[in-house]
Amino acid sequence: MFFGFSGFTEKICTLKGIQYATGTSQSSDRYTKAMGGKEINVKLTFSENGKLLGGEVWGKSEKVSTYLNLITRMVESEYSIESVISAGTVAFPASTPSPLSSPVQLAAVNAMKKL
Repeated sequence: MFFGFSGFTEKICTLKGIQYATGTSQSSDRYTKAMGGKEINVKLTFSENGKLLGGEVWGKSEKVSTYLNLITRMVESEYSIESVISAGTVAFPASTPSPLSSPVQLAAVNAMKKL
């Protein structure tokens, strides 16, 4: 099992008195589990005005660090929730999830429903 986070978590936001919303997703790290895909989970934390504050990634996939690197760059670049959702992704069936089930974008969509 792999786990990591970047930026602010819910706990940090609560301790700092920051109003936030989170979104989670669960996906496969490849197009299908039939191709050997492993479950990957993402939780993103956004400020009340929709700025990405941080994210957590966990699962049995070695790609956890890849998603954390992406989230780190998005936090550093002050991505809005709309920018996260519309961020371009590549699709290589043997090594990425379907663009329709990208875990980072799905988590952002779920957070947007709470803002």
